[in-house]
Amino acid sequence: MTGTLKYLAYVVGGLVLFVGSFLSFAAVSGTPMHELSLVGRMFPAPEEPEVAAVDAGGPLEQLDQDARSTQEVVEDAAIPLQAFLLPAPFSSNELEGLQRELKASLRANQLRELELEKRERELDLLAQHFDERWSELEALRSSLVEAEMQLREREAELERDADVQAEREKASWTSLAGMFAEGKAKSLALKLMQYAPADAARILRALPAERARELLNEIPVGKHIEYADAYRVAEQ
Repeated sequence: MTGTLKYLAYVVGGLVLFVGSFLSFAAVSGTPMHELSLVGRMFPAPEEPEVAAVDAGGPLEQLDQDARSTQEVVEDAAIPLQAFLLPAPFSSNELEGLQRELKASLRANQLRELELEKRERELDLLAQHFDERWSELEALRSSLVEAEMQLREREAELERDADVQAEREKASWTSLAGMFAEGKAKSLALKLMQYAPADAARILRALPAERARELLNEIPVGKHIEYADAYRVAEQ
């Protein structure tokens, strides 16, 4: 039983609080109490005072009857409009300064854009110049590689020619040495001395070593050393 009374007290307290809040809100909002729904019948409507109708006349008659000055009329007419006007965030001097700063910023941006365009054109020209120089270097490198290849081919050809010439010359000395391979060494030694020591050494190198020594030994003493040294330093 005690719990039921407690819940009933909570319900009644809540209703009282709700009704009180509702009436307080209605009073604050300015709504007449007798016009409220549900509870309006609890409040009697106030009696309206009788107002005698006054013929104000036309606008010209009302203007003639108005004792205010022109300035006061203008100020009174402007008062309702002031409620809809917001204070300006900037003064005229501040707006002028902001305008100057904006113009200066726009001008600076334009100059910066022109400078960037100029730099871009210069970079394009520089890149084109580098591309041209690179193409020239590539062409020069190709020509140098080709010239080097031609030079190597020419060197190889000259070496082949030199080898062929050396073989031919060796073959000719070998053929000439056949004349000294057989016969009396003394008579052939005198014939060998008709050649220069270097040529005689080539002939001796084309002969067997034993036959070459035999011919050298028959060379007179005055010429022996010269021909012997030529034979010693001659190519094998």
